[in-house]
Amino acid sequence: MARKRSNGEGTVYHDTANDLWYGAVSINGKRRKTRGYPTQREALAALRQLLRDRDVGLDITAPQRTVRQFLEEWLCEVVKPNTAPKTYHSYRQMVELYLIPQLGRYQLNALRPAQVQTMLNHLSQRGKADGQGLAPRTVQYIRTVLVQALNLAIEWEWLVRNVAALTKSPRVPKAKVKPLDRAQARALLAAVAGHRLATLYRVALSLGLRKGEVIGLRWTDVNWEAKTLVISGQIQRVAGKLVRGVPKTERSLRTIPLPEALITALRCHQRAQDEERTLMGTKWKEHGLVFPSEVGTPIEPRNLSRHFKSVLKKVGLPQTTRFHDLRHSCATMMLAQGIPLQDVSAVLGHSSISITADIYDHPDDARTRAATSAADDAMQPEDEQSDE
Repeated sequence: MARKRSNGEGTVYHDTANDLWYGAVSINGKRRKTRGYPTQREALAALRQLLRDRDVGLDITAPQRTVRQFLEEWLCEVVKPNTAPKTYHSYRQMVELYLIPQLGRYQLNALRPAQVQTMLNHLSQRGKADGQGLAPRTVQYIRTVLVQALNLAIEWEWLVRNVAALTKSPRVPKAKVKPLDRAQARALLAAVAGHRLATLYRVALSLGLRKGEVIGLRWTDVNWEAKTLVISGQIQRVAGKLVRGVPKTERSLRTIPLPEALITALRCHQRAQDEERTLMGTKWKEHGLVFPSEVGTPIEPRNLSRHFKSVLKKVGLPQTTRFHDLRHSCATMMLAQGIPLQDVSAVLGHSSISITADIYDHPDDARTRAATSAADDAMQPEDEQSDE
């Protein structure tokens, strides 16, 4: 027998066929009911939660989804069409390897912060196949992916709060930038002089390009008359295939002025490539790349990394130095020359100047000493201050 409530408050009723209690409410002609409960009190509590969801603006008549169903829809409808292939592949890995196995069975609107926190703790302690914990950065990344997904669920009015944002992820130590100094950079360029990739290293150090960006440069990106270089894409290995995709962020799509010396180096490199193409004949597979492999195809990123390690060994630099540290080296040398932070950020293609500041803008001893001296001088009596 149904127990009717006031208009708009829904109904709690008993289904004699299965001996369960249900809560139900109608909105704009659509009916939504709770799952069945053994007692009237439990059904009433579920109905009250349903009404609270309605009152805060959730579409309670929308089809109910598990976390698994929602994440799969998010990947297909939002992530894949709107992100770079490597980003999509990375997100999909996090969803399939960790989020779905740990949280996929829960109803999306029933997911709670404690359940997400339990997952993060588990992954930190024994998330690997061998029972060891995942790296803190990996766990943090998994949480970031879930936060982004649930933010969309809020926009679509399927949730009222982001339960993942209420959790704590492991603290990740900030990576210390290890740039080359001027002497080390010159030694590295001297070590590759005459090699077919010599200009690649020159471009990476002078313009601060990411590995995928420098590998993905095309001759059509070079404007000889305007003396500029357009960063229009990057080459990365995605799901086992080399793919040229869009730059990392919107600001990564940028135009960089080319110094005269670098223009000269690129013209010499182009002539050498023309000779190389002629010598290879039909073996050459043209891709229009500035820095292709020896047969014209995109360079395998891992092969470039291996060559870089061999150069480091030749020069006597630490093997822990990464190709990406050439980008850091470019940035620190520009800042050391007094180039404004916003201009350095524009060259690097950071999504915001705050990222550039967070990574690089750390005063050295000379600058901090000058700063404290200036403050101290300002407090000295005028007859004690320098006349300069």
